[in-house]
Amino acid sequence: RAMSQLKLKKYRLAVTDCDAAIQLDDAYTKAYLRRGIARRRLCECSGAVADLKVVIEREPHNKEAKEHLRCAQIELEKMMPTEGAAKPKPKPKKGSFM
Repeated sequence: RAMSQLKLKKYRLAVTDCDAAIQLDDAYTKAYLRRGIARRRLCECSGAVADLKVVIEREPHNKEAKEHLRCAQIELEKMMPTEGAAKPKPKPKKGSFM
């Protein structure tokens, strides 16, 4: 069912279906893959990365998982503020001249 939800772009429902499948059988790797894809589409990149890493650990040659993991990691990096990035300047206190 989760695959159909993905095809229909009903990502939240896909995550719910995968959660249920994983709860029934933790060894069901496809559920982790599909949940990782759905989470990535929902911009839940840290969850997507975690799920996709499980898939890669179990199936090291899974090209689809590797590609989604690569993309999720890039998207996650874009969402994280970079160290040393330009910080907004503090506003001068009332009565002080700058």
